[in-house]
Amino acid sequence: MKEETKNIIYNAYWVILEDNKLIWLTTLTTFIHSIIITGYIIWQIYIFLNGANLNESFAIAGLFLQYIKSLTQSPGRITFLIIWGIVALIFYLLLPPIGYSSIIYRLSGKTSNSISSSIWKWVLKFFPMFEYFWMISLLSPFLIFITASRLYFMHILNQPLVITILIIWSLLSIGTSFFLAYTPFIIVLENKPVLTAIRESAQLAIMNVKTTAKFLILKYFLAVRFITNIILLLGVPMSIAYFAFKTWAQTNVIHNILLWLFALVFVLIAYINGIIEAFFLAYWYTIYKYIKWIVE
Repeated sequence: MKEETKNIIYNAYWVILEDNKLIWLTTLTTFIHSIIITGYIIWQIYIFLNGANLNESFAIAGLFLQYIKSLTQSPGRITFLIIWGIVALIFYLLLPPIGYSSIIYRLSGKTSNSISSSIWKWVLKFFPMFEYFWMISLLSPFLIFITASRLYFMHILNQPLVITILIIWSLLSIGTSFFLAYTPFIIVLENKPVLTAIRESAQLAIMNVKTTAKFLILKYFLAVRFITNIILLLGVPMSIAYFAFKTWAQTNVIHNILLWLFALVFVLIAYINGIIEAFFLAYWYTIYKYIKWIVE
């Protein structure tokens, strides 16, 4: 089993190493998602470092929006920003199912080498994947994180009932990750309806409970390691930017430099997230093929 584990990890590693277009495809389809998540996490870290409460956190968000408004200096530009915000929200909701379908098709070798060919495949599987993503959206780890952070700043995270609910919610999220691990691959590669794919994925997970559980736990360990490396990599420039903002925030030149620095950091994080997403999709695709080979 140790040899099989190494083979699966190495296979996923070599897939993304040899197919640079796969990373760009993943980055493009997860870019908006990465930017929003990164922005929220940085906002929460800033609030935490300043000891702000819930009302102050909303006030900080209001000041940020007011600052963005001051940069535009015209109603037309405000309208432009609002339109782009709406477009970003639409892409935030639509790109994940498009991206997953395109990447799975590319991993399976059913598309040509071009990125456009991979993306075009989403047309065939958009609605089933969109339905699947909305079905599991309430069990998203990011949504649990948002809720927990809000409860923390409301000073009720230490309540026994709140802790119990969050634990149950987290366990349901982990259970979903276990039973539905193979659902996207069944939807895309086997042309199964969503409910049928969920049922067959659960059956595969139960029939191969040790293998699925082992690789799910390994996935969490790898995710923690990736996140730790990102924090160490970006911690120094972000810390410098934070102290610079606290010390020289009165000058417009420093404001603009920091905004460009943050924009660069956001893009870098989005690219790193694309690499991680590509790796884990290749990782689960390899496991899916391995388990299907065992069953058949």
